[in-house]
Amino acid sequence: MSKHLHFFAVGRRSDPFVLLVVTLVVSRLPFAQDASAFSHHEDLGVGKDERALPGDLPGDAGPAVVTRLVYLMNDFSDDEHLDLGVLTRFEYVVPHAFLPADRARPATPPLGYIAVKPRLRPVCRLLIIPSTRLRLVVSIVLFVVALASPALAYVPEKTPHRNAEAAARTAIGQRGALGTTAGVVLMRGGREFFSINGGRSMAPASVLKLATTTTAIVKFGPDHRFATRALVSNRGAGISTLSLVGGGDPTLATEVYRQHRYLPAPTDVIKRPAFPDGSATVDQLAARIKAAGVRSIGTLVADDTVFDSVKTQEGWLPRYLVNDPDVGYIDGLTINEGYGDIDQKTLVPNPALTAGKALASALNVLGISVRRVTTGRAPRGAAEIARVESPTVGEIVDFTNRYSINYNAEMLLKDIGASFGGRGSTAAGIAVVKSTLRALGVSTRGLVMTDGSGLSVLDRVTPRTVAGLLERILTKQGPGWDALRGSIPVSGEPGTLLKRMTGPLTKDRVHGKTGQIEHVRAMSGWVVPLDGVPIVYVAIFNNARSPSALTKPLDVLGVLLALFPGT
Repeated sequence: MSKHLHFFAVGRRSDPFVLLVVTLVVSRLPFAQDASAFSHHEDLGVGKDERALPGDLPGDAGPAVVTRLVYLMNDFSDDEHLDLGVLTRFEYVVPHAFLPADRARPATPPLGYIAVKPRLRPVCRLLIIPSTRLRLVVSIVLFVVALASPALAYVPEKTPHRNAEAAARTAIGQRGALGTTAGVVLMRGGREFFSINGGRSMAPASVLKLATTTTAIVKFGPDHRFATRALVSNRGAGISTLSLVGGGDPTLATEVYRQHRYLPAPTDVIKRPAFPDGSATVDQLAARIKAAGVRSIGTLVADDTVFDSVKTQEGWLPRYLVNDPDVGYIDGLTINEGYGDIDQKTLVPNPALTAGKALASALNVLGISVRRVTTGRAPRGAAEIARVESPTVGEIVDFTNRYSINYNAEMLLKDIGASFGGRGSTAAGIAVVKSTLRALGVSTRGLVMTDGSGLSVLDRVTPRTVAGLLERILTKQGPGWDALRGSIPVSGEPGTLLKRMTGPLTKDRVHGKTGQIEHVRAMSGWVVPLDGVPIVYVAIFNNARSPSALTKPLDVLGVLLALFPGT
């Protein structure tokens, strides 16, 4: 029976290009033996046409079987350029210890195997992968995991691996010893075909937004809008009390803020619009109040009681709310994402009062006097005289996922709780999210939510749960699901993947929701490979010593999955 052999090594950041060549070549080469692993030593000085004798290997290799391999000559430079150089043959030693005892030793081993320059530090062993589909994907995943921890040393195993997943788990375990944990799940056609730590609860960062936005689409529908209303207790030109009642609109703004079209993105890689098209402003509401015949107002009451009074979430680090904060205070009546300044993002301590004062200022510009502004609950029986509405939920979800907006996700979670959980609280929203996922057939085992954005360091989810959710997003039909699919960032398109994986083989083919907090990096979505059948992938790295160094391995995963032949 034909088997397939993969070898890859990582020594520097340019090594993804090595794998690209190695996997494409090796995935097509047959291997006739059942060896599970090969001995390899970083200092093994085997050159062109030289024979490596048993004594060249560290330790007691014992009797050896000589196996021919193809030697890939590589020349790396600081700019990560790869010079393929020439392919030459050399003899390589396979200790008997790595051959199953019940198998006869090959008399004349076949030609056609890949090894990588011995000076590169190997981090994963050679694998014999019987499954045709797995042969490339397993090597990709193991390589990406290895690349994420370049200091990982090769540790010989006393017992050979019997399958690809066992080897993968060993590679993960070795990385875990250095403090970094990786979780990877791959699915195709609704079936999981590869997993490393797939059932382990891990910090997902912004990948968690997928759960929140999916629930918003399922429960509200893509066409729902959030209303901000003006209510009065009496009719006429002079109004004693006008209530500004918030409806949990995450996009409500002032006209000046909305016209400031672009804000710096957290990654410094993209720029995003300040708000989605069609977002409402308090200036528009002021004009409609004037159109209703109002000329003076005694008291303007800002009512934010659609949500509870908790404005931050458990597990948010203090720095999230100061010095260019990652999210505003979550309030039922908020303008400008909770920020008080356009150029320097500073949080306002009382979002509802700030919104009320902004409306009063807009009314004054139109000649309508407002004596005082306060916060409270709208009087019973008050009648609506004007309103403004948000963009649709579908548009808000698109904006939230495409640009990874923490504030929108948190507002949506409380909106979900207010409309379907009995209370506008995070806890109520989380309960609805979990029940919605279960109704979709997605396991919530290992899911720990403390917010809706993934910003909390206490959030946990298993890669398998994320993969199951992505499979539903990818395959479910209907306008809401179309909107949800379209919200996932695409390589080379506006969003968090605008400047990632933009080469001709990957542009427009890698769909991925990114995530990053503290020592966490993640990317999950689907890739459309060469055969056109999408592969759902989830890759999460936790406890990384150098989180910024993990962006490249995640991109490599997307690139190589895009090259998956699918045969």
